[in-house]
Amino acid sequence: MTPLNALGFLRGPTTVEFMQQYLITIAGRQGPPSDVVSYWMWSEPRGDKEGFKVSSDQHAAGVGNVQFQAHSIYMVEHNVPMNVLALDGYLLDGTGPDIMVTGMMNGCSFLMKANINKTQVRCAHIRPPPGPTGAVDLNIRMMNNAQFHGDAGPLTVYGRMSYPSGNSGRSTTVIGVRKAGVWGIYQQQFDGRWNIVSATQIL
Repeated sequence: MTPLNALGFLRGPTTVEFMQQYLITIAGRQGPPSDVVSYWMWSEPRGDKEGFKVSSDQHAAGVGNVQFQAHSIYMVEHNVPMNVLALDGYLLDGTGPDIMVTGMMNGCSFLMKANINKTQVRCAHIRPPPGPTGAVDLNIRMMNNAQFHGDAGPLTVYGRMSYPSGNSGRSTTVIGVRKAGVWGIYQQQFDGRWNIVSATQIL
């Protein structure tokens, strides 16, 4: 499959089906801020598995790559001062690209809060502190306390408890797609051998 075709399937309506079959890994981007950024997508097999790599670094892009624009949610480091009751978030709405990307997660928590019809979704990506319990502790803290600045109310938190590490390790890709003005957020989990464990819509 070409990267151009892959990008089309990712945009849907076949988003989940595509993510269940093809591995997607996204390189993290330095921030702040989260913003609309140019990305490149190219074929990158992992072992005998067909897959695709996504990066904002044009120099890293492989042969046959395709360029696209996306809302880019950068990873907030755990040691950045933050008020958990008034977190900064990035608003996905009806403007700009129809795709959101964020760097591959290895214990991070991804926070989401949508309006009633999901035409707007506020997002943040937070890295956990180091240590064996850092990722789970962050996940629990966000579930129990986190709210967005200027947008009070409970959040949907997708963190380490949603993709437990296990014996073989587990990482996850999170992508957003806007279809007919409505945002959906999707996850793809894979283990340390690049086997896709699950791919579902999480918002």
